[in-house]
Formats: sequence, C-alpha cells, structure tokens
Amino acid sequence: MIIKNGLPTTNNAVEGWHRGFTSVIGASHLNIWKFIDGIKKVQNIEELKREQYNTGEQPQKKKYKDCNLRIHAIVTNYNTYENKNFIK
Repeated sequence: MIIKNGLPTTNNAVEGWHRGFTSVIGASHLNIWKFIDGIKKVQNIEELKREQYNTGEQPQKKKYKDCNLRIHAIVTNYNTYENKNFIK
C-alpha cells in the first residue's frame, strides 16, 4: 500500500539530510555558535534547492527516480506475473 501510494519506504531521506548537515558543519561536537552557522548554511542550501524546484529542475537523482519507478511498476503489476517469473 505504501509503495502504491508513492510514499517512501525507508528513512533514507532523513539519513541523507543528516549526513549532509554533518558535512556542512564539519564537526560532530560543536558549540552553539557553530551549530547556528551550520543551520544558516543548510537553510541557504535548502532555499536554493526550493528555487531550483520552482523553476522546474528535478531535485531527485535520476538513478533513484528510475529505481523507485521500477519498484512501483513491479508492485502495481504483481498479480499479473506468474510466480516463477516474478521471483527471477
């Protein structure tokens, strides 16, 4: 049901954001001022991404989009496959 509705099945987006945030701030233990600077940098990056999206650019990487489309097609057409062909 989740895949048929196009909802994410993992928390990869959250993990990706966290990894990106850590790379922007460049440290695991920091003081409040470095944290605030990191939040401001991430905000600027996210605003740029939003502007790119609003102009029609595709924010999702093509390989992930293709993979998600294939998974959605398989789940949608599951009942039409014979069991031996579906497993291959």
